[in-house]
Amino acid sequence: MTSTNINIIDSSIAAIVARLFTHPLDTIRVLAQTTLSTPSYSYPSLISNTKSSPDRVKHIYYFFKSTIQKNPVIQVIRQTPIKNLYNGLPVATILGIPATTSFLFVYDTFKYHLSSNFNIKDDRMLNHIFSGTFAEIISGMFWTPMEVIKSKLQASGTTFQFRDIKNESLKKEFVSQKNFTDKRITSSYIGRNGNINTLEISKHIFKEEGLRGFYRGYFITLAVFIPHSVTYFVIYEKCKVWGRAKYLKKNELSNSIDLPFSSYLLYSGFSCAIAASVSNVLDIVKTRTQVSSHESITIDDTGKLHSIKNIPREIIKNMYKYEGGLRAFAKGMSSRILWAVPSSSISMAVFEVLKDRRNKMNLEKV
Repeated sequence: MTSTNINIIDSSIAAIVARLFTHPLDTIRVLAQTTLSTPSYSYPSLISNTKSSPDRVKHIYYFFKSTIQKNPVIQVIRQTPIKNLYNGLPVATILGIPATTSFLFVYDTFKYHLSSNFNIKDDRMLNHIFSGTFAEIISGMFWTPMEVIKSKLQASGTTFQFRDIKNESLKKEFVSQKNFTDKRITSSYIGRNGNINTLEISKHIFKEEGLRGFYRGYFITLAVFIPHSVTYFVIYEKCKVWGRAKYLKKNELSNSIDLPFSSYLLYSGFSCAIAASVSNVLDIVKTRTQVSSHESITIDDTGKLHSIKNIPREIIKNMYKYEGGLRAFAKGMSSRILWAVPSSSISMAVFEVLKDRRNKMNLEKV
């Protein structure tokens, strides 16, 4: 068996393990990022009255309590049935495995070829930037259709889009406006038996938009994940160099440069947390682009509905205008980090350990 085949097997195992453990966290991320919310205008006099109110502490307590309760992540966790957190798992597994596999395989292979053929050593930042960028471009061919179908499945069959709309009449207005029914952020595609159906979603996308519908948001996906990958791998590779130097100094009699599983987990998690925070702004726009079809809606601070074109520029403008300014782009950041860190840590640590073991076995045979 060639080293290429072994690398692909190691990447695939890492992809399967990571997806099975972290899919519910990914669903929470999608739901949190696509929740329609408005600024906290429900309590306009709460803070202004606290200075003169004898119940100042009580007012502050209820203010912070309401703020926490209105957090999209908290609402998703509280109001989403556990079984719904696994929506989209089959398609995420089917397409997510080749996506993660191709990403890890292309990155590792490209890094080796840059080092051996172009003398760009694998410990240099330039190597990590080129390798991470090329890996994202190739794996994006699998990631994008998976994200489009999976995100629609994860966002369908739920009423979370109403969670920040407290006024019952607004809820009725939201539902009654038939022209918005199939254009809201969480467009639902329900099968004939009333269940969420992957085939129905795929047929609808192909009918409405053709093959390009499955690649909705491909370029914004690259805009999100190329900076994410570059940030991640630059930090991760530096951590590995530092870790190996520290490990060899501590174990002077050892000639092994392999790090323990826990080190890979730690370095990958730390790197991913920083990268996920940096790329969260565009990730929200990407998710909303892929969940919706041609148009979606937003709600202003008076509760009025607005139809917007489903293009990144319009999504960014209306999020800023109607959903709380700059803080709207931090929406779902905590859920994204909670999903991305274990997902990245598990897949990378499993891949690295399997690769180290394969290399050690090959050396022993020689």
